[in-house]
Parts: sequence; C-alpha cells; structure tokens
Amino acid sequence: MKYIITTFLISGLIFSVSANENKSKKNKEAVYSDLLSRFECVLGPNVNNPKWICNDKAPKGWGKYYSKKLKIEKSYRKQIVKN
Repeated sequence: MKYIITTFLISGLIFSVSANENKSKKNKEAVYSDLLSRFECVLGPNVNNPKWICNDKAPKGWGKYYSKKLKIEKSYRKQIVKN
C-alpha cells in the first residue's frame, strides 16, 4: 500500500513540474511579444530577410534584441512539440 501511495505522489510531482515548465515557456513568449508591441514593432516587408521595425521612440536595437529572444523561445516550443 505504501508503495502505491509513494508512486502516486512521485508521479504527480513529476507531472506538475513538467506542466509548469511548459507554462513558463509560453509566458516568456508572451512577455517578448508584449515588449515588441510596446514600441509598435512590426515585421518588415522583406520576405527573404524580415526585420522588426519599431517606432521612433524605441531604443536603438530594441526590435533586433527582443526578436532574437522571441525566435529562441519559439524554437524551444517546437522542440517540446516534436518530443
């Protein structure tokens, strides 16, 4: 009986930790998207090499920096889905 309860508790703990990791990944993606939208950044018209274009109030390199972070987070999400 103790073995069943212990197994149940450990499996529940592992499940909750993995669920929290997936949730934090989505939260980071949302944060980076919000940071890009703060200065009205949009993806440029160049199809082959799109770059983020922000308004004049944005600090220099804002779009480039946060677009890289967003791209990395999206690649992590794709790796999770493949596994």
